[in-house]
Amino acid sequence: MVSLFGALPGEATAPPHDDCEYEARKLAQARAQAVAFLQDHGAALWPGACSSTGSFDFETLVDLQNRSGVARLDAQYVRANVGPCERYTTATAGSLRHRLAPGDSGYRGFYVAGDWTAQATGTGSVEGAVLSGRAAARALLSAASLGR
Repeated sequence: MVSLFGALPGEATAPPHDDCEYEARKLAQARAQAVAFLQDHGAALWPGACSSTGSFDFETLVDLQNRSGVARLDAQYVRANVGPCERYTTATAGSLRHRLAPGDSGYRGFYVAGDWTAQATGTGSVEGAVLSGRAAARALLSAASLGR
C-alpha cells in the first residue's frame, strides 16, 4: 500500500456555494496529477511496477473490475481535499514564523494550543494539535513548578 500526497493548485478564494461541480473538477485534476506523477516517476519509485518499455505499469494496480491501463487508477482511492473545512489552515511560505508558540503567547499565564500554533508539523492536523497541546501543558507545568 502506498500513499501519495501533493499540493493541488487552487483558487485564492473558495468557489461560490452554488458551484456544485467544483469538487468533481478538483477530483479530476487530482486524478490527472496522479496519472502524470505515476507516468513520470512511478517506475523509478517502484521498479517492480515497471513495464517492458520502462514506464510505470498500471496493470500492477489492484482493480477488482479488471480494467486495463490508466483506467485501473479508478479502482484506487484518489481524493482532492477542497471543501471549506479542508482548506482552513495553510502553511504558505514564510507564514510559520508568525504563529504563536503554545508556551509563549505574550501574556503571563496564558497558554494556547491547536494545530494553528507553532508546532512541529507546521500544518493543520490532528498530530499538530496534539503536539501543540503537549507543548502548552509542558509550559504550564514548568511555569507552575517555578511559581509563575
